[in-house]
Amino acid sequence: MNPTEEIEKQIMELAVGEVQMGERIKHELKRQRRTMAWLALQLQINRSTLYYYLRRSSIDTNTLTKISVLLNYNFFVDLSDLYKKHYVASLVTNDVSGKQKATRKKRKP
Repeated sequence: MNPTEEIEKQIMELAVGEVQMGERIKHELKRQRRTMAWLALQLQINRSTLYYYLRRSSIDTNTLTKISVLLNYNFFVDLSDLYKKHYVASLVTNDVSGKQKATRKKRKP
């Protein structure tokens, strides 16, 4: 897995335990008074495939980009907010003395 794929996987996994991206998409569809049938038609997939995508704990970036464009809503901002929330929390760890310290993960060359 290349570094970009690894980052995408980590970001998508952040939605697990939070409101899944599928639920966010459904919410936005409802807000815009659009149907799942409409979105499936726009994506040129059948409704059962769309329901499958939205039930999963992750969604590929290509599909999420298409949905973002169709709904004129940037779901990547939601992912970014989730990432920041989890990333910042992961930077603060307890050291042996019980004090909190900030740590950084080293990048692989």
